[in-house]
Amino acid sequence: MKDSLKIVGTAIGWYTDEDGNKLHYTEKKNAIVTVGFDFVRRAIADSSRPSVMKYVAIGAGSSATSVSMTEMEDEGNRVEGTWEFAEDGKSFTITAVFPRNSITKPIQEAAVFNSDVGGIMFDRAVYAEAIPALPNLEFTQTIKFELA
Repeated sequence: MKDSLKIVGTAIGWYTDEDGNKLHYTEKKNAIVTVGFDFVRRAIADSSRPSVMKYVAIGAGSSATSVSMTEMEDEGNRVEGTWEFAEDGKSFTITAVFPRNSITKPIQEAAVFNSDVGGIMFDRAVYAEAIPALPNLEFTQTIKFELA
């Protein structure tokens, strides 16, 4: 029997208008970066565990994700997210809401960090097309991780 652990992530983002309608909905598979895998290793096996991954960042960067990245290409906003855990124990989602009047750049990249500034970047997703900056609307970014 061969055992393995794989983490697959999907970033999903959208604006919500005053009537609750989702606008500019988009999703993209993400890539776990090398420092993200190191974070998992240290969280499981190191007595000096790193801080919790609880911040979601969005930005305007459009280059492909390299596993050697340690930060976003062009970060615009970062807020604390909320985790939800599926009952099957194999998936979990972090959701962050960026308030109205906070979005100043188009959104094309998203990532999860363990600090409100700097910190360890776990993953990064780059949307195929930029979501326009609509500062008058609330923006929601979720990133779902599935263990396989």
